[in-house]
Amino acid sequence: MNIFNTIMSDPELSGLLQDQSFIPILSSIMGNPQEAMKHMGDPRVQKLVAALSKKTNPDIEKMKQKYANKFASTAP
Repeated sequence: MNIFNTIMSDPELSGLLQDQSFIPILSSIMGNPQEAMKHMGDPRVQKLVAALSKKTNPDIEKMKQKYANKFASTAP
């Protein structure tokens, strides 16, 4: 999977390439995808990981939607 192509093809993510403070983070993630875990507190990285997840496994999103009500919290 090409992270750069995913970012470029997603209008919501493509703006990240204009953010100079994000470029070093993106470079480290592209060099080693496990680096994303170090940066999960950054909402930009969370958005990127979510988009990559959808792209690599769209069935997960379908399952989330299908079963969302069954797993909703029942706490008062």
